[in-house]
Amino acid sequence: MIYFLQSTTGGTIKIGHSVDVDARRIQLEAHYGQPLALLATMPGGRPEERAIHERFSHLRYGQTEQFHPAADLLDFIGRPLFASAMPVVEVMQPLGATVRIDGEVAYLAKIVAAFRGQTLAEYLSEELRPIVASRLAEEIAKRGPKPPRR
Repeated sequence: MIYFLQSTTGGTIKIGHSVDVDARRIQLEAHYGQPLALLATMPGGRPEERAIHERFSHLRYGQTEQFHPAADLLDFIGRPLFASAMPVVEVMQPLGATVRIDGEVAYLAKIVAAFRGQTLAEYLSEELRPIVASRLAEEIAKRGPKPPRR
């Protein structure tokens, strides 16, 4: 059976196959440390799974079985987006996977996030978004306008 799983908070869609989809979902919830919603199932095994992976390879994150929840994939499985038209998409990582941030910065950021009632990810996204957008604009300006194509 082919399955399509997504975190209940949105994000990437895991496309896999299993004889026991419910058991696989429970296993993956433990692996990723978050509840997963079963979006759809369809008959098939490894060859069908591979064909679906190939069909949506333009949405694939690296060599994972996780795919960006774009409209064509959601149409294929018959589901609307969980969040907005531009969801925050983060590749699901195994429980315990870490992003390395300087210890003092992480410690201080966690405190501020807690005071604000936010997760560390929410706080850092809110704080970094304008800085990163500004730096991107600076980098684009440094390179000047591109000549028109002929």
